[in-house]
Amino acid sequence: MKFFYFLCLVILLSCNNATDSTEKNIKDSATDKLETTINKEISLTGKVKQHIDCLEKLFNNNNYLLKINYDSTYVYFTRLNDNTMYTHTYKLAKGDSTQLKIDTIQGNTDQVIWNWRNQSYTLDSATNNYASWIHSNNNKIIFIKNEKGQITLKNDDDKSIVLTKLPQISLFLARSFYDYKNGTHFAFDTSNFTKK
Repeated sequence: MKFFYFLCLVILLSCNNATDSTEKNIKDSATDKLETTINKEISLTGKVKQHIDCLEKLFNNNNYLLKINYDSTYVYFTRLNDNTMYTHTYKLAKGDSTQLKIDTIQGNTDQVIWNWRNQSYTLDSATNNYASWIHSNNNKIIFIKNEKGQITLKNDDDKSIVLTKLPQISLFLARSFYDYKNGTHFAFDTSNFTKK
């Protein structure tokens, strides 16, 4: 009988060690995958990161009015990390943002892709004042910043749309709601009161 208890104890301990070993292998594998992913993100240098840097300087994490005919849409650009920017496209209703759609400008190992307004664009070239994007059907859209800091969007039809810079997004939305309640127009006041 003692032999039976001893045998059960040995089997139980060996099974426990096997489970610990399996769990350790799974954890090591997950850690290796995570480290590989982190190293890929850290090693994102050269052209792709430079292009994302240029896009950040072009759009400056700003909030813009994009007016096409009678349709007013707002676009807010923000940088997340070395290889990702977000574009928040929204409309205003009753002084508040509505119909928010968040799209990404994502860099991978050799190109920058922008999924914007249900379309996919590949970055062709970029500087601090210029960005050219190619759609899958070979149509182009180009963003050009002038010396006053205004950005113009051009497409293949040579139609130009000016992106009107607005106050920072938190101030803009607070003013929009105030305007809605009080019938004023402070949201679109771009005066810089911090200049000396």
